[in-house]
Amino acid sequence: MAGTTMQTIEFDTYGPFQLPRVNGGIDRTKQKLFWDSIESSYPGLPGAAGCYIFAIRAGHGFTPWYVGKTEKRSFTGETWQPHKLVYYGDVTHNYKRGKPVLFLMAKLTTGRGKFAKPTKNKFGSVTSLELMLIQACLQKNDKLLNQRETKYLRRLHVPGYLNDRAGALTKAAKSLSLLLKS
Repeated sequence: MAGTTMQTIEFDTYGPFQLPRVNGGIDRTKQKLFWDSIESSYPGLPGAAGCYIFAIRAGHGFTPWYVGKTEKRSFTGETWQPHKLVYYGDVTHNYKRGKPVLFLMAKLTTGRGKFAKPTKNKFGSVTSLELMLIQACLQKNDKLLNQRETKYLRRLHVPGYLNDRAGALTKAAKSLSLLLKS
């Protein structure tokens, strides 16, 4: 639409923040210390809404294992839910030397650039970002723990774009890959 300006929806990325470990899992007793440390560096971030990725840092890279969103709760209230800690623990038990980390993508308020707070209403932008992050993380790790919203993403195959199979790509698929490469 010529002449129409769309309001930009902004998120800021923070992390990776290393999660405390104990006996191969996440040390729940260090939750307050974890968030206090983040609050001191980034005031207001623990109370924000947005998306997050739980990953393992090993060697020089990261492997994503879970993507989540916060809308009704803050990062503090959502990322350390008991069932999330079970997910994280299941992964960390298999990575004795890897470091469990969280990346936080905080939604910013329109115009003011402050952290958006949780709300009873859904943020369409948070849901959209979560789906995009799930797709990107599935490309890096097909064992991603997310089940909801992944049924089709795991099965879709578009040569040059999504879930490439072994073997040479056609000329068209290579061109598509170049077109969509970021």
